[in-house]
Amino acid sequence: MHDSSDEEEIRAGNRTLETTKLIVPVLKSEGFRFVSLDSIPQVQSAQRVSFQVTLMSLQGHYMACVGENDDLVLHAPADDLWRRFGVVQLQGNKIALRASNGLYVSIPSDQRREVSANGISIGDAETFEMEAVEAGRVTLKSADGLYFTRDINREDRLIAGSPSARKAEVFVLHNLFDEP
Repeated sequence: MHDSSDEEEIRAGNRTLETTKLIVPVLKSEGFRFVSLDSIPQVQSAQRVSFQVTLMSLQGHYMACVGENDDLVLHAPADDLWRRFGVVQLQGNKIALRASNGLYVSIPSDQRREVSANGISIGDAETFEMEAVEAGRVTLKSADGLYFTRDINREDRLIAGSPSARKAEVFVLHNLFDEP
């Protein structure tokens, strides 16, 4: 619904402005409210993304945001939208990852250290170091120095639990902005 057209006869028949002037008061009286897009947290976080990536374990399993709890898991989902992450570049090699649900990847301070995508804003729990291992391969380290790795008790789940970076903590990084 828009009022613009290059063709005068089509433009003359557009009634978007008039329709909007009729609809908005009715919607407001029904309890709807209107806000600017930049006041929505998911829009604010999308504005900070520099580029998008996929992260795949050396075993060929993609990091993905799935489930009711927005868990981060390692598997190859059918819909690749869930395996895309927006990278927000912070100072130095520090980053935040924005998941497909519009929230930031976060690590709780509890004992389980399960990685989820439920951070509304970027704080220590949502800040990671992306360390280059070799060309196209990286590790992700939490603010308290633990690396992302597969949970040995629940193999599909990611946790921040390894004090050192070994083969199991390495991800193949594919920058989606480099695609043709």
